[in-house]
Formats: sequence, C-alpha cells, structure tokens
Amino acid sequence: MTFTYISVVCKKLTVNRKKIVVKLLDGTTLVLFFSVFVHLLTCRSTSSVNMTASAAMVIITAAFACKPFISDSDSRRRLWAVLSALAGGFWIFCFFRYIGLVEWPLAYATDLAGYARLLYFHFVLSITVLTPVLAVAHINGTLKIAFWRNWTKGFFAYLREIVLLLSLVGCWLWALYAVSVTKLHSSGPIAGFIVVCLLKASLTGATEEICYRGVIQPTAIAHFGIPLGLIVQSCLYTAFHIHLGEAFFFSRIGFLAAVLTLGMVFGVVTHFTRGIGWATVAHIAINVVIEWRNLS
Repeated sequence: MTFTYISVVCKKLTVNRKKIVVKLLDGTTLVLFFSVFVHLLTCRSTSSVNMTASAAMVIITAAFACKPFISDSDSRRRLWAVLSALAGGFWIFCFFRYIGLVEWPLAYATDLAGYARLLYFHFVLSITVLTPVLAVAHINGTLKIAFWRNWTKGFFAYLREIVLLLSLVGCWLWALYAVSVTKLHSSGPIAGFIVVCLLKASLTGATEEICYRGVIQPTAIAHFGIPLGLIVQSCLYTAFHIHLGEAFFFSRIGFLAAVLTLGMVFGVVTHFTRGIGWATVAHIAINVVIEWRNLS
C-alpha cells in the first residue's frame, strides 16, 4: 500500500515536472521567436551577415520548438510549426529585400505609379508570408477557415448577428464618408487611385485575417487557451505593424495601440462567430480609410 502510494506521488511529480519544463521551453521559445520576428521586421540592414544570422535564428528556433520528444502535445507542435513557418516567410521576404526585389518599410506614394508599386510590395509580402503558413496548417490538418459559422437559433443569437451586421454597415458608411471628405493631393487619375486603394486594402485585410485570425489564433488557443491565445495572435499582428505607423497619420505609439486593440477585437469576434468574415470586412473598411488618408 505504501509502495503504491509512493509510486503514484512520484508519477505525479514527474508529470508536473515535465509540464513545468514544457512551459519554460514555451516561454523561452516565445521570447526567441518574438526576437527573430521583430528583428526581421525592424532591421533596416540587409547585409549578408544579417541575413545569415537571421536564417540561423529562424532554423534554430524552429528546430528547438518543434522537437517531438519535448512534448507529446499535438497542439504545441502544430502551434510552433505554424509560427516557424511565419518567421520563415518573413525571412524569405527579407531575402527579397536583400536582392533588391522589394522595399521595406513602406513609404509614401505621391503618384499612381508609386502607389501601384506599394501594392506590388504588399502582394509579394502576402504571398511569401501566407504561403508557408497555409502549407504548414494544411499539413497539420488545422486549415479550416470559415467565413461565418455562428448562425445559431434563438432571440439573443439573432440579436447578436444583427448587431454585428449593423456594425459592418456602420464601418463602411464611415469609410465612404471619410474618403469623400478627404481631398486627394497625389497626381494621377482618381479612378486609378480608387481601384488600387480598394485592391491594396482588400489584399492586406484579407491576407492578415487569414494568417492571424484564421490560422494562428486557433492553433494558439488550442495550446495556450482562449485568453493567452488571443493575446499571442494580437501581439504578433501588432509586431507586423511596427514600422508601418511611420507612413500613416497616427503617431507610432498611438498607431500600435490602435492595432493591438483592433487585433483583440477582431480575435474575439472571430472566436465567437467561428469565422473571419466579420473581421475581414471591417478590416478592409478601416484599411480603405488609412490608405486614402495616406494618399492625401
């Protein structure tokens, strides 16, 4: 009896020790990952030494995080596989900077040709980052992105859906009003600016929602739980915008605070509607206003 009790206690201590080790590894890897992520986004240098060091950090972090013997948790391995794919995608984009294919951070555009060039940069960024993330999510079996699933029955459920739909209508009415009262100071045909503005706003809004709320958020929630999972995706989303605030009408701190807040709001609504539809449509409306004011 005593021997059995001691065996049970030792087994529990072993399990608890393993959980503590895994949590410490998760915390350490998160710090390493955010360091790589922020470095790739903020470093203006594209020297061969910088690219080599960044590649080494990405590979080491991915290998360290995704080792099967560290944890038996499938959710943990899936999360770190997706995050490693995200870091790898940004490294590929930085490599394109290194060979002169794209520029970063993005700057102002004073004419239609320059604005179309910024659209091209965003397109390359979206493809290089989103492709490995979607590929890894597909391999993991976690690629289940829906537009809007939560059409449930009941008075309060219908009321919630109506409120969400009305808020989307309000976002677009505000966007159209903001565009109509903002005078365009860039040179070129206004129709061309409208088309490129809508394309750029739609591209960035849709790809960011697919990446952060559609793929990263569910895998983060599956491993960390709802509160921390929402925080992780929102912080990654904000880190991506570190240098973008320089091109907009916000101060950098105000811009990043607004992005962090929006990331949490988009994440919460996406979680409860079980789809990225609301966040995508609202995100595009906000991007239209930002893009148009950036042009002005």
